[in-house]
Amino acid sequence: MKQLTAAVFGILTQFNGLNGYLIRGEDGFTLVDAGMKGFERSVRQALHQLGSTLSDLKRIVITHAHPDHVGALPSLQQVVNVTTYAHRLDAPVIRGDWPMACPKPAELGVVGRFMLARMQSMSLVPARVDVELTDEQIIEGIAAGAQVRHLPGHSHGHIGLYLPAEKTLIGGDVVMHLPWGLTPPLRAASPDWAAVKASILKAAELPIENLLLGHGAPIIGGAQARLQAFARQL
Repeated sequence: MKQLTAAVFGILTQFNGLNGYLIRGEDGFTLVDAGMKGFERSVRQALHQLGSTLSDLKRIVITHAHPDHVGALPSLQQVVNVTTYAHRLDAPVIRGDWPMACPKPAELGVVGRFMLARMQSMSLVPARVDVELTDEQIIEGIAAGAQVRHLPGHSHGHIGLYLPAEKTLIGGDVVMHLPWGLTPPLRAASPDWAAVKASILKAAELPIENLLLGHGAPIIGGAQARLQAFARQL
């Protein structure tokens, strides 16, 4: 666990391969993304390091309905009465009512089709969604002005959580930050590639200093300039 801004703490896995984030608010903590199955142990440990327990977790915001971002959600909901938020287009996937959206195999190369098959073999354990989100919706209680930004493409209901007071975007998989720089999200897991590019351009318009992603090291300072430079290459 690492403090990234005044209010945001990163639950950063080894090599930043898969990250979740805790936001400390007035009434407790908000978790952004629930990782793979077993991630609840990392959440519990991070809260313990902050002098808190799972009972201090008040909200879970899911950026998108992929197994590596909702895997521990059912387990967390079993042990703590926490309000769960997701975009209205991904909420039915999390609940198990709709299948996970995937690209067509014909859109992918050989490696992409192999990765798509792996993705489709991964099942989601249905979980509860209490609040269905829409673009630019303010979520009270997280941080001043915390706002949903719909950034579709990697999933139809993919969102980022914009924290204007922190000049921070918790961006899910709108991009990835790999050791060699920013990259688009995984093609084989993104059903709408045109929307992926449009969402990167949209995110690059936000006046942010910090970009916190699901995959890759957080960018602390100068995030908008880096995101804009990457967007120009698309």
